[in-house]
Amino acid sequence: MPDPAQLLLVEDDRQLASMLEQILVGEGYQVDVARDGQRGLHLGLTRTYDVIVLDRGLPAIEGLDLLGRLRSKGVVTPALVLSALGNPADRVAGLDAGAEDYMSKPFDVDELAARLRALRQSRKGGSHEDPTSAFLRPRLHLRPGPGPTARRTGGKRPAGQWPPALHGLARRTGRHRLRHARRPRQDDGG
Repeated sequence: MPDPAQLLLVEDDRQLASMLEQILVGEGYQVDVARDGQRGLHLGLTRTYDVIVLDRGLPAIEGLDLLGRLRSKGVVTPALVLSALGNPADRVAGLDAGAEDYMSKPFDVDELAARLRALRQSRKGGSHEDPTSAFLRPRLHLRPGPGPTARRTGGKRPAGQWPPALHGLARRTGRHRLRHARRPRQDDGG
């Protein structure tokens, strides 16, 4: 039987931390609980974990600050933020701070367990590459300029401008050309 997965839980609410610890142990995790950001930072830097679950509103060191400090010290353990702060801007801030996932409280226990399994599976895959980059690389090359819509409708887009839907994508991926790359078919040999 394999060793249980090591999980760091950083949660200041004693009742919630106790409940989560029981649930996660039942899911097969070995759980270390930190009740503030300072203890979470110490454990995160001195022990090895398979996954980290942390709250945002922690005493001593706020959750996203804690995560940023861990990341700056080279800790790449997948992290899930579990927080009462759940509007889209809060979730974006958590993901931008280095979390791989973000759940709002109140939460569904089965969903939490499934997300933690997915985080562990993605780590086992050994890829630290953005999963969307593999999808985009062979299929799209982004280049500003008139596209199929402008040609079809006779409309003109000023040279060097991105179609609105692709502007953000091109900026984030750093791609320079947009054209559909033809993939060789199995039956045509190339």
